[in-house]
Amino acid sequence: MYDVAIIGAGFAGANLASKLENLDVIVIDRSPGSKDVSAVTFIDVVEGNSSAAADGVIKSTYSKFTLFNTLGDIIEYSFDQEIFCLVDYSKLCKNIWNDVVNAEVISYSGNLVVTKDEKIKARVIADCSGIGGESLRAANKIQLPPVINALAFQQLKNPEVNKDSFYLIMGFANFGGWIYPHGRGGEFGMANRFKRGAELTFPDLQMAKELEAVKRFTGSEEGGEVLKVTYPYGFVKKVVYGNTVLLGDSAGLTHPVYGMSLHYISHMSAILATIIEEYIKSTTKLSDYQRYWRNFISGIRTMVCRGYAIWDMPLEIQENLVRLQKRMDISPRSILEDIRGLRKYDVYAKNPPSITDYPVKLLLKVLFYWFKSLFWI
Repeated sequence: MYDVAIIGAGFAGANLASKLENLDVIVIDRSPGSKDVSAVTFIDVVEGNSSAAADGVIKSTYSKFTLFNTLGDIIEYSFDQEIFCLVDYSKLCKNIWNDVVNAEVISYSGNLVVTKDEKIKARVIADCSGIGGESLRAANKIQLPPVINALAFQQLKNPEVNKDSFYLIMGFANFGGWIYPHGRGGEFGMANRFKRGAELTFPDLQMAKELEAVKRFTGSEEGGEVLKVTYPYGFVKKVVYGNTVLLGDSAGLTHPVYGMSLHYISHMSAILATIIEEYIKSTTKLSDYQRYWRNFISGIRTMVCRGYAIWDMPLEIQENLVRLQKRMDISPRSILEDIRGLRKYDVYAKNPPSITDYPVKLLLKVLFYWFKSLFWI
């Protein structure tokens, strides 16, 4: 019997496995490293979880973050060092952990994981399978994240942007968009959000329309095919079911505005690994992770409610919020802490707004999510 069976070899599964080096661990994935996407995260996340010098893992580094809207308002936040990096997701995961059993998990329950070829026993099962494992969790009556994101992205050729900054766009879609410069080109992407059960469509037509706007803004041309990916979004209430624990996309781990899933996973996997090791030694219970999760969600409740509310706003309100943020002149440090989003933080602005500066619709939506969040924990 293994100590831990991890389902999924993405960043969550690979990262957790690497932190359980003192235990007997098996990682199972039917197509390890197949997620063909790039992602921006903090440099210290990559350096703390892999060999940062590994060939091709880090594609670009950034010392700036730029927020802009389709009305032409631009805010650039500069930091005194390179803070962020663009990574090749597949290479990063394989760099962290490549000892993966290539098999499809048919089911799991209790201490048993069943694949097409064998039955694997483990004292702890960690479901890190993301959207690919939703049928497994549904069969076990495990709560799924409430929203599905449909992302589409395409390469840009020679964009006229600051290579030291990555960009967040407000006003293109109900989940905004991004530009990640790297090399002589860059990557433009956008996403649509769907409540679970709704018809899922990628923003194909909208992608084509907004890509034209991005090309005008950056003076670039698109290159290559449009790549697509889906992932769950929105924190779940429960992450421990008996001896099964959830981590990563399976639990909806991502910032409601900036994404930064790798940052969240890195933080939570370290906590979970410690609890699992103590559980194996019979010095604690897995339910300690549930208690930590509940306190974590409670601590970032305001940030989550604000983020969910912003993306529910009409595009014109989203764009005007960029103008308001620009007028406030928020400090780069406050923005950095907001992006990190793992704890409470103070917002410093040279021109603090009054509550009347915000749209009533936004305030009501934040209040709605605040009361709804009481049921999350």
